[in-house]
Amino acid sequence: MECFVGLRHGKQDGYGWVCSVDGRIERLLERVPELVVGRTLAVAACDSGVLIPTPVEIDAGWTTRADVAFSPVIEDLGMVPICGWDEWYVLDQRRHLGSLRVFVNSSGFAPAPVQPALGYGWDKSASAALHQRRLHQAAEFWSQLRCVRPLSFIANGDSLIVATRLQGLHAKILAALA
Repeated sequence: MECFVGLRHGKQDGYGWVCSVDGRIERLLERVPELVVGRTLAVAACDSGVLIPTPVEIDAGWTTRADVAFSPVIEDLGMVPICGWDEWYVLDQRRHLGSLRVFVNSSGFAPAPVQPALGYGWDKSASAALHQRRLHQAAEFWSQLRCVRPLSFIANGDSLIVATRLQGLHAKILAALA
């Protein structure tokens, strides 16, 4: 389902996912802190780019590997870098994730896009081509999630997208964003 209006959700590959145009990451984390607290973040994007830890963050335990910044275990929400256009993989421990494709910077990205309704004057072939690109992108996303197997995935861009395989959190995320 595409994230242009409201809240969409579903399940795929053992993950419950939520996509919200109106969702705010701060509100979600305040209501569902267990999504990140007690876990490690692998930050694939922060403000659309690579997060380079500050000397203070390095002293606190942040590291980098292959353009991914790794947090120490998150003890409180103040440790979470929220910049906008962020993409995080929530892990039980640090581990090499390989080369990651970043999805948050792709306008209109959704875990399960649907064919958009055509408005007056829309080019049907261009719309179909866009839909095919988005389907391909969604397939790449799920393939990457199957390889990386994070506990949760969070992207905070033009939509807030969360996918989790943690028991019970999908329902809490839905309630927090509703």
